[in-house]
Amino acid sequence: MEASPPSTATTVRRLAAYLRPHWRAQAGAIIASLLVVAAGIPVPLLTKALVDDVATDGRLELLPLVLAAIGILAVLTAALSILRRYLFTRAGTRAVNVLRAHLMEHLFRLPLTYFRRHRRGEIVTHFTSDAEAVATAYEQSYGQGIASAVQLVVVIAVITVFDWRFGIAAVAIVPVYMLVPWLNRRHQARASRRLQHATGNLGGLSTELVAGTRDLRAFNAESWSLQRLRRSLREVLHAGIYQGRVRGWSEALPAVF
Repeated sequence: MEASPPSTATTVRRLAAYLRPHWRAQAGAIIASLLVVAAGIPVPLLTKALVDDVATDGRLELLPLVLAAIGILAVLTAALSILRRYLFTRAGTRAVNVLRAHLMEHLFRLPLTYFRRHRRGEIVTHFTSDAEAVATAYEQSYGQGIASAVQLVVVIAVITVFDWRFGIAAVAIVPVYMLVPWLNRRHQARASRRLQHATGNLGGLSTELVAGTRDLRAFNAESWSLQRLRRSLREVLHAGIYQGRVRGWSEALPAVF
């Protein structure tokens, strides 16, 4: 009987153990995210001054100052965004390298029957595609999630300052954005596992076909091999479409509200 896959909470706890030694880089990335949001706060006020004071009232002496401030904030935001991406990528890549080393140690302890049941390409996929997917998920989910959360809090605070009723309405909408991904989490996990499984099968088949090219040509089995490859490619295509459809629902439903 095949063991059930670990839950999301278990996976997060395991990844946290690899990310914990790199807390300095993550803390720096979080600070950079805060500064990016802070640098974007004056932009609407500067735009308002550009339209109302310069364009409408004709105060042209303010034009150089407003444009200089907007340019400085744009350069600062770009620099901080690059720094944030660098720090998150650095921590994620180092953690994934340790994960790959531990995975190799684990493979060395497995019985030989495991290697007879699984293709070499499928095993290699764990070191390439799967580990890279972990790094990408960390950067997108953790890195962008923190930046989005900070930006949401700042925007709600600014809206509340201008009108407390709009602030209450914004707070009331927040649970919708949190509820939809939570309800769809099982479908997202299933779609991710399906795509990883299809990608692993494709990697194993590709390694098998490349290694056995001489024998396949000797027995005129190229057509049969291409049929197997096309079936595997269709599995990857359908798994990718399914994952895109699930992600689309997760992104589209909150936008309705």
